[in-house]
Amino acid sequence: MSVDADPDDVVDEILALLSEERYPSARRLAARARARFPDHARVRNIWTIFDTQGKATLGPEASEPPREEEFEWLRHPPASVRGKWVALFGSEMIDAAETLIDLERSLRVKKLAKSALVHYVD
Repeated sequence: MSVDADPDDVVDEILALLSEERYPSARRLAARARARFPDHARVRNIWTIFDTQGKATLGPEASEPPREEEFEWLRHPPASVRGKWVALFGSEMIDAAETLIDLERSLRVKKLAKSALVHYVD
């Protein structure tokens, strides 16, 4: 990450690494981005994928809400989303896409008021 890096470009690079299944490289870049741009919304959001504590944050000192409904939905997903990335709020699917990058772009356009659970459905 260069000295004059744009945080949105860094997030796009992290998403590209994830799409190439280069997870350790993506995690290292996400950690550096989080340290460098701690208040940038997309950087905070992408970091939730790698959060070693297992908890995403929605704001300062705020824990992620319970996700039981999302996990129950993921136990029996519809066949139409197999092999896709999905975004969920409770038992409602907000969106699905072939790639994580496409899903992230779609969610950015939607400007959601709260954080969705994003997951790949085998």
